[in-house]
Amino acid sequence: MALAGTLAFIGAIGNIVILVLEQLIANKVANWKLLCLIEIILIVMIAIYISINGITFWQ
Repeated sequence: MALAGTLAFIGAIGNIVILVLEQLIANKVANWKLLCLIEIILIVMIAIYISINGITFWQ
């Protein structure tokens, strides 16, 4: 369980970093519809990649 907690903590830190970078970029973008479209496309692409390959760090 200690390893699971450590991995969850690392994931949370990663999410915070990604959200901060996203907000920095979003504050500079004037076209919100384009930004939303790009985010939706990225989320769908990541979901398709994970569904095909799974979540692995080694092969």
